[in-house]
Amino acid sequence: MDRIRMFYSNIDTKPRVLITHFVRFLGFYLDGITNKDNIVTNDVESMIDIYIISDAYVEERTTSIDVEEEEKSILIYLDGWRAEDLKNAQFINYEDQADRVFLKQLSRCMLRILSRRLDRNKKLINSTDNLGKLLEEFIKQYIENEILQITLFGRCFRAHRDLYRIVQMQYRAFTSWLDQTAAIKYPGDLTKYMCVRSKYEVDLICKVNHFELYFDPMDLREECEELLRKYVDNETLHILQADISFELSGVWNKAGNEYADIRLDDCAYAYLKQGNILQNYVRDLNSAVLAYRVAAQEKEDYYLAWFQMGECYVKQNKYNQAIKAYEQVCSILSGRYNRHVLAPLEIEHLYDAVVKIATINEVKIKNYALARHYRELAKSILEEINRDDYFRLVWNDEKAYQEYFPRIKNKMKIEIEGKTGDEGRQTYSAKEEKGRANHIM
Repeated sequence: MDRIRMFYSNIDTKPRVLITHFVRFLGFYLDGITNKDNIVTNDVESMIDIYIISDAYVEERTTSIDVEEEEKSILIYLDGWRAEDLKNAQFINYEDQADRVFLKQLSRCMLRILSRRLDRNKKLINSTDNLGKLLEEFIKQYIENEILQITLFGRCFRAHRDLYRIVQMQYRAFTSWLDQTAAIKYPGDLTKYMCVRSKYEVDLICKVNHFELYFDPMDLREECEELLRKYVDNETLHILQADISFELSGVWNKAGNEYADIRLDDCAYAYLKQGNILQNYVRDLNSAVLAYRVAAQEKEDYYLAWFQMGECYVKQNKYNQAIKAYEQVCSILSGRYNRHVLAPLEIEHLYDAVVKIATINEVKIKNYALARHYRELAKSILEEINRDDYFRLVWNDEKAYQEYFPRIKNKMKIEIEGKTGDEGRQTYSAKEEKGRANHIM
């Protein structure tokens, strides 16, 4: 298995989102661990362990900085933290680091750890000659084309048309470099995978924004299958194959089987996708809930799994269980909300969960006071759209801020405020009066 484990606090944004996106392009599946005891719920061996040590991380743990296997661990320090007694681990000080410098340091640490593995020649990451040079040039293109940023903001919502054009232009330049320059200078399977991954991202952004796909999904699938024949245990290749089937081609039954592959048996994302297929296509809500529960067990901060669980319970008229599921979304995202660092997708789901709790209390449970509390909370969450904290954390560029943030903010308002959940609403005071009168009678 080509797996990296990352131990972190979900309150921290950078470098967590940067690492998650970057290592996916290297063919690694990232297993995120956020529970306070650093307990790993599966017995699959990881190739590399990454610890993001910050104030939030240390506050949440019941133990001190506890590293299981130092020789394959990379410790990334924030907020002035150090652990002097760990002699065999790799260290990176993230404070005030430019993304390009940080990724170069991270890739060097990863290569040192991988060089000790006896099975390294069987792995996708080691399938290209002159790997160090490839990664150096890849990082340069990745940063210059702002691939992390345009991915985060290009496919969360239907983008503003001008932003969409920039996203397409930069991603296609990045893909062109992979397809032509990198493929010639650094031929090998890793370069092929990087190119397929990039083309998939381009097509996904096209689909989210309702534009014609730029690349043929059948060609992408064939290239992915060719790689899978060589690297049958690579989780990320299996996920990419299923995503191409589901997200691009819309072949949900085939994708359902691919997400259920035995090699993805402990993959939270695969269970989330299985749940979505069972809920929205098979219409088997009980099985969907089971899939979402496994996803939430495998990844403790997986608010998407809890949100979709709530959706299933609403469809089953199990309103108390729905509220509990939506409250889990609130609990997971509360720390990020209180620090004003919610990502656009997190704002959308937190707002939606809170509005649905309010609506259930209004329409079904008749608890109007609690409904009013959640309506007021929903208004506060909407204010997060106007905050720029998250944008500045992940896209620390003043020109990009001036040009794109107002457009992203306005688009988010249009998308999110349309989700009112107001069916059957009366004024709270009228409902409360009516409720008291009925109780007296």
